[in-house]
Amino acid sequence: MKNTVVKKTLLAVITIFALAFALPAAPYAAEFKAEWQISETGLGWTGCPLYIKNGKDDTGQIVFAALKNGVKSADPLSGKILWDFQLDTVTTKNYSSPAAYDLNGDGFKDIVFGSMNRRLYCLDGKTGKQLWAFMTGGGIVSSPVIYDLNGDGAQEILFSALDARTYCLNAKGAVLWQYATDTANFIRSTPACGDLDGDGRAEALLGTLGGKLICLSGEKGELKWEKETDLKFWASPLIWDIDGDGSDELIIAGLGAASKSRIMCLKNGGRQTMWEKELPGSVLSSPSVDAEPGAAGARLYLGTDTGIVYSIKAASGEVQWEFKVKKHINSSIALFDADGDNVQDPVFVSGDGCLYLLNGATGRSMAVYKTNESMNCSPLIVPVKKGTKAIICFGNWDYNVYAVGWDQCGKISWPRFHGDGANTGNGKSIRKHLAEISAR
Repeated sequence: MKNTVVKKTLLAVITIFALAFALPAAPYAAEFKAEWQISETGLGWTGCPLYIKNGKDDTGQIVFAALKNGVKSADPLSGKILWDFQLDTVTTKNYSSPAAYDLNGDGFKDIVFGSMNRRLYCLDGKTGKQLWAFMTGGGIVSSPVIYDLNGDGAQEILFSALDARTYCLNAKGAVLWQYATDTANFIRSTPACGDLDGDGRAEALLGTLGGKLICLSGEKGELKWEKETDLKFWASPLIWDIDGDGSDELIIAGLGAASKSRIMCLKNGGRQTMWEKELPGSVLSSPSVDAEPGAAGARLYLGTDTGIVYSIKAASGEVQWEFKVKKHINSSIALFDADGDNVQDPVFVSGDGCLYLLNGATGRSMAVYKTNESMNCSPLIVPVKKGTKAIICFGNWDYNVYAVGWDQCGKISWPRFHGDGANTGNGKSIRKHLAEISAR
């Protein structure tokens, strides 16, 4: 009898341990916490905010462009307005996400953004005062990229306007070169810059609404190659070493016929298809990557107008998981380790007025923050205190900029639209930017 009781007790203990190891771990128990909010009556927010730091001990600033009426800078901890640049007319619209670099050599990063009033502006990052403005022949929806395109050690500014031209300017706003497309091939997406073919010189990659992929030499803007497709490119391309061979691939998503889209990975300087994947719905969301360039197991993330976020294996194009919300996802997806498991977790906004945080490994919801209006503005992740806190900043059509806190901040792989503060879409540049903004 005694032996029977002992056996039953041991069996019960073994069963409890077996169940404990077999059951999935409980969801990460946390929620978004409101930090601050900026309200501007009559203004919506579309471009992605930007976080910049000027030195290791600088707390930094968040810069954001309103749909109307200019650009503002705010303290990331309090939301206090640091400077406010007002445009010459309240009817001007801004869709462009700002970029930053110290263009005048004063030790402070300067702000560059485009407007539908046909001008590209450069602002002093310390004061918000205008340094110069460049006039084009059409409105600017494309976000500017700041990159050393000609290899002279100085940074150039590359952007496209709705006059069917792509412009390359120097740090003072003078034209170095321009490239014209026909009116069927307007460019609304942001270029990507980098050494795509491994020759030691930079290229600029453009996707047009007429279905062309265009590769230009960074030095003179000369056509290196172009590829005709049956897609319309609203999303912006990436230059990334996907397969770890030391050479960069080109990743881009476009809209096809019958409410379908494709994401493609091109290798050998962009001339050969590595893989492509068809997705239902329209993709306006530019892809994001969750790992270092060349790292094994990297995944791509993007959303569709049907309200689906996809996690895609970068090496093959295979969908790992998908997550459905009620309305469109036009924003790009930001990525950070939100629960300490060394997996990057996607954060994004939707047309249903919510900010979502998902578990990167499983695709399950971790947290939701509800607002009152639809959102298209890609979120920004700001590392406030290493390992313990992040602030996520995003704008809304309810005329507010929101900053919400998350009490866990591990490694950040993708803090904002196009990856870095210069909007390069380039893996090497993004790694440098992450080192600059890392929390103390």
